Formats: sequence, structure tokens, C-alpha cells
Amino acid sequence: MSYFNDLISLIFNASDLWILLELLFVTSCISTIILILSKNEYVSFLSSAPIFYLLCHLLFSESHLMLIILAMSVQSIVINLINFTQKVRNKKIAMLETQKNN
Repeated sequence: MSYFNDLISLIFNASDLWILLELLFVTSCISTIILILSKNEYVSFLSSAPIFYLLCHLLFSESHLMLIILAMSVQSIVINLINFTQKVRNKKIAMLETQKNN
């Protein structure tokens, strides 16, 4: 039970909450750069956990499984948004090409 008490106190402390949000943002940025460089969404998704774990340990000297899962969830949302925008862009390009050909 102390695990959840520690997690709740970490989340409800305002200064720690902003640091956690910043950590999530930095983790998603680094993982997205990995996605762009490697063109592999699985590597990007799986890299978000150790990146967040390392950054959290450097700042807080501890990390929580729930926060690591949250970091991986944020990265999966980023990956899905990137894939969705690419599909929409490709669809628009295909529509413009068919209109040119007609």
C-alpha cells in the first residue's frame, strides 16, 4: 500500500506534477525522434519506457510502474497520431492525382 501512497503524494505535489509532465513531454519527444530516425514504431514505443525510467531516476531517485505505463501510453498516442496524419495526407495526395488525371 505504501507504493500507492508514495505515487499519490508524488502526483498531488504541484511541483513534482509539473516535473512529471515535463518528463512525459521530453520522453515523448525523444521517442518520436527515434521513430523518425529508425522508421520503426515498435522501437520508438519500447524505447519510451527506459528513457522515462532513466530520467525519473535522475530526478527523483525512483520510478513507478504506473508512470512508465503512462509514458508508453503517451508515446503510443503520438505514434497513432503520426500514422493517422500520414494516412490523411496520402489520401489527399491520391485524390489530387486522380483529379489531375481526369
